Amino acid sequence: MDPIRMIARPMLGGIFIATGMNHIKSPDYGAEVAQGFNDQVLEPVGLGADGPTLMKVHGYISVVAGAGLALGVAPRLCALALAADVTAVNLTANRFWEQEGEERQGTQIQFLKDLAIAGGLLIASVDTKGKPGLAWRAQHAAELAGNRADHMGTIAGLKKDIVGLQAENKALKAKAAVAGSAGVAGTKLAGSAGKATGKAAGVTGLLGSQAKAGKKLAKAGSKGGLNAFAAKKKKDSLVDRVSDAFDDAVKSAKKTVNA
Repeated sequence: MDPIRMIARPMLGGIFIATGMNHIKSPDYGAEVAQGFNDQVLEPVGLGADGPTLMKVHGYISVVAGAGLALGVAPRLCALALAADVTAVNLTANRFWEQEGEERQGTQIQFLKDLAIAGGLLIASVDTKGKPGLAWRAQHAAELAGNRADHMGTIAGLKKDIVGLQAENKALKAKAAVAGSAGVAGTKLAGSAGKATGKAAGVTGLLGSQAKAGKKLAKAGSKGGLNAFAAKKKKDSLVDRVSDAFDDAVKSAKKTVNA
């Protein structure tokens, strides 16, 4: 607490502590004024009480709130309670507009003094010691709530866009997978066709080789047959000649013997 407040608050609250103690000890002092307040304000709303009781209540409020203001314990609330109490007492006890002459003048001066005290108490009730007040805090809280709502709306919009992009990405991946599958199938089909073509070419080559081999074998067989036939024919002619020669020799021998 700064020095000004340390001095001003006890000065402002001290008078209420002193007067409040007097009203608690002597509730009959000012009971007539309190009774008038009861008849004009409290009775119409069903909160009637006798004058001395009201003065005791006034004394307790003054002591407790004055001590709180002087000691800096909930000073703003205490100052507001004292301002309300002073105003109520002032409007009841200092009704100068109903008086005349010197009495009116004295009552009016007291009324203005109490009014000044109430004004000082109202200023004390909004003294935040440089900190933000309730009005600023309420406005700031409303601004924060509005900003948060805007932020949440922006986040919701971004989430919606992200969901849309994710769905579009999934669709693109599905299309890419289908295209990839078609490409793989095409590649396999082309490979199978190539293999079939290669096999056909191999079979054709094999048949061609076999045909060539057959031709060679047939040719070789043909030559072999001719050679064998010629050899056999040659052999047969030689045997015939030997046989003929032998026959001739036998015939000659027989002729010789017979002769």
